[in-house]
Formats: sequence, structure tokens, C-alpha cells
Amino acid sequence: MSQPPSYGSPEPQQPYPPYGSPYGQYGYPTPPRNNTTRNILIGVGVGIVLFCGGLFAVGAWVVGQADFDTNDYVGSEDDPITVAEGEAFEIRGFDVEDGWSVGPDGITGLRATNDRDDEDTESLSLNFTMIRDNEVLGEVRCSSSASVRFGRAVRLECTGYDVPVGTYDEIEVYDTSWRE
Repeated sequence: MSQPPSYGSPEPQQPYPPYGSPYGQYGYPTPPRNNTTRNILIGVGVGIVLFCGGLFAVGAWVVGQADFDTNDYVGSEDDPITVAEGEAFEIRGFDVEDGWSVGPDGITGLRATNDRDDEDTESLSLNFTMIRDNEVLGEVRCSSSASVRFGRAVRLECTGYDVPVGTYDEIEVYDTSWRE
């Protein structure tokens, strides 16, 4: 005589449903997958990327529209002014006094007053080009040793090499302060 198992009769094992069956392990249908959280996170991520890309595009457009060319004023290297030796002239808000002269050691007696409209403290650096018969004979660079406060004058120190003494058809002056 056989005795029944002490823990009860074993139940026969249920076979697994066929692959691809809509029923789960125990014969119950599996619930549909809910991808709401994933979809929200993807949407937020795409929104952030588009927003940042839009900000970058607007910033690039604004920078592209800005005029950073500082050489677009009268007295710049692209638009020098022509002066006669010793005459007074105005360049970038600085009034250069008359009485300066060109000699074998360069330019002497050059003095300028800061009379800028914005009343800023600025330094001044000028380049003088001596021209005769459309030929450049020499250049002299003059600059202030320090920044000049509004309403104050400064004597400019000049350096130049191979400055021929004589007459010139014209002397061109341009400001190089913006390049420094």
C-alpha cells in the first residue's frame, strides 16, 4: 500500500503558453505596457533641446547683426584725415592743437585735449603718414603715455624712423587707439 505524500498531492505542472501568446505565465492575459512616463520624459527632453537650440540661434543672429567694425569712423585707418603740417585738427573727439612740426626726429609739439561727447577717459594713439607724389615717404606714431580724462590735455610722444625733412603733398592721420 502506498501512502500519499505528506504534503498533499502534487499538482501537475501547467505547460507554458506558446510564444507570442497574449496570456501570461499563469494563463492570465498580460496587461498592456504603459509608456506614459517614458513618453513624457522624451517630450520634455526634446522641448529642452529645441528651446536651447532656439536660444543659440537667436543669439547667433543678434551677434551677426551687430556692427563690430570699429574702423568705420572718420579718422580710422580705413578713412584717414588729411592735414597740413602744424594745423589744428579733430580726431575721435580729441582736439589736436596747432603748432606741431615734422622734423628729422619725428613730430614735435603735438598736444591734444580730450573733448569727447561721451566724456570718457581715453588714451590716444595716432599714426601720421607723410606722402609726396602718391609715395609714402615715412610714418610717425604718436601716443599718449596715459589715459586722458575729459577736458584735460596731454602732450603726445612720437616715434618714427626715416622721416625725411621737406615738403609733403599731404599728411594723413589715422587713429590706432581702437586696435590696442
